[in-house]
Amino acid sequence: MMKTGDAPVSPPPSPSLPSPLTVGLLVFPGLTALDALGPYEVFARAPNTRVLLISSSSSSSSSTLQASPILSDSGISLLPHIHSLSLCPPLDVLLIPGGPGQVALMENPDVLAWIERQSRSSCRYITSVCTGALVLASVGGGMGGGGGSGLLLQRKGVRATTHWMFMEQLRAMGVEAVEGQRVVRAVTTVPCWDEKEEGEEVENKRGGEKRGGEMKGGRNEKEVVLYTGGGVTAGIDFAFAVVRDVWGEDEAQAIQLKMEYFPALPLGLLTSRPEVVRKRRGKEAKVLERVEMEGKELKERREKVCARVKTRLQGKK
Repeated sequence: MMKTGDAPVSPPPSPSLPSPLTVGLLVFPGLTALDALGPYEVFARAPNTRVLLISSSSSSSSSTLQASPILSDSGISLLPHIHSLSLCPPLDVLLIPGGPGQVALMENPDVLAWIERQSRSSCRYITSVCTGALVLASVGGGMGGGGGSGLLLQRKGVRATTHWMFMEQLRAMGVEAVEGQRVVRAVTTVPCWDEKEEGEEVENKRGGEKRGGEMKGGRNEKEVVLYTGGGVTAGIDFAFAVVRDVWGEDEAQAIQLKMEYFPALPLGLLTSRPEVVRKRRGKEAKVLERVEMEGKELKERREKVCARVKTRLQGKK
């Protein structure tokens, strides 16, 4: 059964998640640091929770004893707790941030296969901030073992969001993109990953077709919660929504107070979303036009990658 909703809807706290809860934040060269560090600060204050920065590197050489620093798009150096995808433990919550560096992840088979394995095994919450949604939309379609379409965001009834400047790219990949909301929540089901090792030929006891690493035909499914946040600062809002889901409103409010999170913009800054500003004339509209021009090259690069990913998801050559 498919269900969708947005962050303002407050579901009851989840009684079935493990303790401690393991939250994994993927970090990669060229990410926007606040996409990851904003949610990190929220999750780090949640009870019985460990938060891990996970490198997007697929190398697991035994000679590499320490993780290499990862440089963000603004020059911040991040040192991952886990220096290889292959060394990552099972996660309960997975976050994919955005930033210019996420463009390469959309066609990185190791990263996409890792997201799929986490999504189809231990993860209960699959989440993204900013253009990390484009990475989630790239999972499936044969890269990493998925079917003939997107495994996560393209499923029927699922709605998602991303940075306002790249909403059309999300739609172009077959996702029902929502404008005007900083956080969007959806619930869907995904096929479970078989417990036997990937690549081993297995057969579903219910009569499913043999296939390496997964069950096909009569396969079991699991429910996952999908949270997608808008650009950069929306990651803090989405993290509070997840905390509210898992531990309830009282715990979310306690963390809000500890962080003194009561955003209040200085006078003279924009108080309307880009969709509203776009319809106006004058100074604000000109500022919007300048920002769009500055992002034109990156937008065009993302459009080309989105087109290739869509072709792959559809099984075309």
